[in-house]
Amino acid sequence: RIRTDNGTEFVNQTLRNYYEEVGISHETSAARSPHQNGVVERCNHTLIEAARTMLIYAQALLFL
Repeated sequence: RIRTDNGTEFVNQTLRNYYEEVGISHETSAARSPHQNGVVERCNHTLIEAARTMLIYAQALLFL
């Protein structure tokens, strides 16, 4: 089972075909309700902050 938001990168015919082919059940969260994906949203925030910190430490250009 996989749960995603309603982004077009997750909800499209190509992925629907793949999910069906390999037996994956796909569920989507309600639109504009990030609280339904709280753990994932927090992990994403943590990863972005870590990447930003590494870029600053490496003195790279910051575009995040």
